[in-house]
Amino acid sequence: MTELLSPLLGVAALGVAVWAAIQSRGASREANDLQERLVALESARERDRLAAAKRARVVAFVRTIGRSTKLFLRNEGEGPARAIQVFFDGQPMSEHPVAVSGDSPPTALGSQGEVNVLIAPTHGTPIRALVTVAWEDDSGPGRWESDLKLV
Repeated sequence: MTELLSPLLGVAALGVAVWAAIQSRGASREANDLQERLVALESARERDRLAAAKRARVVAFVRTIGRSTKLFLRNEGEGPARAIQVFFDGQPMSEHPVAVSGDSPPTALGSQGEVNVLIAPTHGTPIRALVTVAWEDDSGPGRWESDLKLV
């Protein structure tokens, strides 16, 4: 009986080994697929991080300091802003009644930079204006817009 049992055990052991190899191969393939997805995710995160480092985010706000009213521009982004343009109610700032001749916004603003421009809201100008800031940065064109109280 042991003579019969010994070959059967050998065949059973061989069957178990083949089954384990097949299972191992499947698990290995799943692990490789998972690893590829993780690498793709990390690559996408790195691309997004690099793109964010190139992006500017220029915002505007109005403050009254003493008797002067100023429009502040602040670049809250990581990249520099170039070709900055400011519009009040759709028209270039220089053509709007609040503009002060000789004081215009800069055309460039570095990361985390802030500048201010003197404005002169008068009794004839609206209390609020839709202020739009447009710029270029290393990731392409940018735009910010908000309804700001001028006085």
